[in-house]
Amino acid sequence: MEFRQLEVFCKVAELKSFTKAAEAIYLTQPTVSSHIQYLENLWEVKLFDRTARMAKLTKAGELLFQYAKEILRLKQEMQNAMEEFSGTIRGNLEVGGSSIPGNYILPRLIGLFKEAYPQAQISLQVSDTKGIVKALLEDEIELGVVGAHLPDPRLQYEVFAREELVLIVPSDHKWANRQYVELADLIQEPLIFREKGSGTRMITEQGFADQNISLKDLHIIAEMGSTEAIKQAVVAGIGVSILSYQAVLHEVKCRSLVALTVQNMGLFREFYIVYPRVRTLSPLAKAFIQFLLRHKMS
Repeated sequence: MEFRQLEVFCKVAELKSFTKAAEAIYLTQPTVSSHIQYLENLWEVKLFDRTARMAKLTKAGELLFQYAKEILRLKQEMQNAMEEFSGTIRGNLEVGGSSIPGNYILPRLIGLFKEAYPQAQISLQVSDTKGIVKALLEDEIELGVVGAHLPDPRLQYEVFAREELVLIVPSDHKWANRQYVELADLIQEPLIFREKGSGTRMITEQGFADQNISLKDLHIIAEMGSTEAIKQAVVAGIGVSILSYQAVLHEVKCRSLVALTVQNMGLFREFYIVYPRVRTLSPLAKAFIQFLLRHKMS
């Protein structure tokens, strides 16, 4: 038995598909099947019940999956320890970023990090804050940068950046020449919200709640799962929205959008570096965290 066979087995178990596993680890499907067949012949058990749609673990497969994950975790921990001892910064790092840091902050910093550590390979997964936390807890990524603090004793958070959320309106809007608007006026205006699970939405909801305003008091006309979609909707005059200032810098400079503040409603939030408390981070992950903190935004 080799580590590679266990890695292939775990990927099939996680994705519940031989085809998806083959795509994820850059193997052909027959090669994936041969690795699984070897393990099944080794212990004379069936590891998966295969259907046209999915591959489901058998009881024997569930047992092997528990041990295989631990074996591969220890293998990675051993590799991390030896690389740290030798002072080597190389390898592959899986990073997650919620919508704003993932789309507007991390790409530039990853590029700068690669210049400093050319042997490092970094993959960036972008989702909402809840999605990144879920990926962390399921060992799909090693660390994340998110826009909200979701309390969980299994996670360690470090503040990375602080920014303001702004009200955005199209350039021909009745408020386009203002610097701020009254909260009472905003309540009557058609609003476009980010989807549930978004850090931007969590901060926005909390900002209204601090002013004793619930969502049912607002004129919410749409919820969208993409900052880019919201910006296009606002430019088209469908409604106004509250978004990260980082996310609208380009549009504000091009004058397709105008950024305003809402009087008496300070909408500030922090971005966090987050990683599991108990997991031993790789030397590459530690170096990337230190790099992010050196480039800390204020």
